[in-house]
Amino acid sequence: MLYSVFHEGQTIPVPAEIGTDEQKLRRALSSIIPGIAEAKITPTVKDDQTTFTIIKTAGTKGVNPMDILIACEGGLNPAVAYYQTIGQLDLTALSAEAATRMDAEIEQALAQGKKHYEQIEKSLNRLAASRPVAAPRVILGF
Repeated sequence: MLYSVFHEGQTIPVPAEIGTDEQKLRRALSSIIPGIAEAKITPTVKDDQTTFTIIKTAGTKGVNPMDILIACEGGLNPAVAYYQTIGQLDLTALSAEAATRMDAEIEQALAQGKKHYEQIEKSLNRLAASRPVAAPRVILGF
């Protein structure tokens, strides 16, 4: 019987002593096919030829954006938080001094709110541009 491996459009002949044992096959191919240890190997027998098809399992590449987002500190946009605070005040009863101080606080809250919004926008753009990440487990039913 003849043995061969089909991977990424290439057919590689394999000696019979390696083709009869999957562990030997994985060890032999480990230097030329990265990720062979986790790959799925499917044998197909036709006539006097056994062809092993190698299907690599998807893995994570680089940084997982979800891990970064989960680790982020939460909170409201500072402009929204300040708006909620002053929404409870009677603004008609403010003195000129208090109104001047509040004006500076509003400007600061708006600046911080804009920065917060820009950070969220950057995160959304990075998520939209990132590649999908394989699930850590096989989901039943799929």
